[in-house]
Amino acid sequence: MGFDGLFSLIGKGLTRNLCYWLMTRVDVPNRMFISVDGKEFPLTKVQVHWVLGLSIGPNELPKGDDKGSLKEEVGRLWSMYSSKSLSGAAGISRKNVVDVLLSNDMTEKEFKECFMMLALMDVLCPTTCHRMSSKMLPYVCCAVRARQYDWCSLVIEHLFHSIKNFAKRFYPDGYAKGCGGCTIFLAVLYLDKLKRQPTQWGVFL
Repeated sequence: MGFDGLFSLIGKGLTRNLCYWLMTRVDVPNRMFISVDGKEFPLTKVQVHWVLGLSIGPNELPKGDDKGSLKEEVGRLWSMYSSKSLSGAAGISRKNVVDVLLSNDMTEKEFKECFMMLALMDVLCPTTCHRMSSKMLPYVCCAVRARQYDWCSLVIEHLFHSIKNFAKRFYPDGYAKGCGGCTIFLAVLYLDKLKRQPTQWGVFL
């Protein structure tokens, strides 16, 4: 499917303080990561490709469709995997997907869709509520032909969007419950810079 690079992340996690610090070092308007000594490093989809090993296919991912087969596929996925949380909000949780995986003999297409949902929720486009919204389902519909699509652009754009939302909550009070976005991409990038230039990147928090 083009996501084999994600298997190197199994069992790894990030501390909240490191996630927060990484988020505060990103200049979203200029799409830069700023080091502790003020040096700027552009953040691009090509870096996402090299850090996470994701496919940069020739096709853009669909943004949704009000008619046709895509709408039908989105509706099928939503009815199969969504449920309401204690707050009453509907969405797709990791438990929903895992329950379906464990309860059925799956076709190749269904397995790839489940994998895609878990990858989006846990690594590529995580949210602060840890549930996947219906806006992500058109991307899941591309799971069978995943190598044909540009997943790196999705990851970097969702990360920038998450950082903007994080800044609105974090800077007024100095605290936020979560940050969302693919912070593990920023962490791997940071650790690579730290390895190459330890005196410039080794101080944080």
